[in-house]
Amino acid sequence: RNLVLDRMLSAGNITQEERDAAAAEPITLNLASAVPVNGILAYPYFVDYVKSLLQEEFSTDMIFKGGLTVKTTIDPTLQSMAEEAAVGRMQAAGADNLQVGMVVLDPKTGYIKAMVGGKDYYADDSHVNHALGRRSPGSSFKTFTLAAAIKAGMNPNVVLNCASPLKVWGSEFQNYGNHNYGSRTLAQATAVSSNTGFVQVAEAIGNKAIIDVCSELGIDTKSEQANFQDVPALTLGTASITPLEMAEAYTAFANGGYHREAVARSSRATARPSTSMNSKTTRCSPPVKPKRSPTS
Repeated sequence: RNLVLDRMLSAGNITQEERDAAAAEPITLNLASAVPVNGILAYPYFVDYVKSLLQEEFSTDMIFKGGLTVKTTIDPTLQSMAEEAAVGRMQAAGADNLQVGMVVLDPKTGYIKAMVGGKDYYADDSHVNHALGRRSPGSSFKTFTLAAAIKAGMNPNVVLNCASPLKVWGSEFQNYGNHNYGSRTLAQATAVSSNTGFVQVAEAIGNKAIIDVCSELGIDTKSEQANFQDVPALTLGTASITPLEMAEAYTAFANGGYHREAVARSSRATARPSTSMNSKTTRCSPPVKPKRSPTS
């Protein structure tokens, strides 16, 4: 600063008094945050995920030494809202010892608009992305059983025994809170998330039909870690699925029955920034378009 002031004085742009007054002013620095070792500042969980995808296509030198132009699908506004909602919900619940993962997708394109991998990326050196971690999805898995049933021709108005407890498929099951829902249609059983009702549906259509629908919706059903076992309780969410897989699978239900693959980049990465690239086209298939079925 003083060097600049001296030169301005020599050039006649300021007087000696002005130079001395400016030099006497305290210097206030607006320091930027220290850059982490991995060079990531914003959206670290998502950036790590994109880097892992790039490593499947490019060499380490190409990725980390520059030269690539990568256009991602992240929406900063939605990302901020997702982080606030996910982390805020955990804090409000006092879940200090638990982690959180969240993925927000555009069902029309499959574009990943937000990804929350945990409460704090920099809390430790492990940087585990819980949006990619496998967990039991619980009753949210029943949606795939419902889709498989409708695809197989089951009418949503078919009546089920939703009593609790109830012996089904050789095992005894209970509804949440052991609530006895009595006789309900499939649609009504879905509304109350009846465990006993859905085990009967799974028994009627077979677990293979459910697993096939999951596979068509982008869920990895072959992985040993996914734990897709042919057991009566499968429909209750005993398999292990990532939040990213669940979000991708659910795009079909918000997109007229058409599945969109999750996409993190809006265009292919290119080593020549001046080259225009077309947006990535994702596979689109209609695995859960409902069939017309006779009234039961």
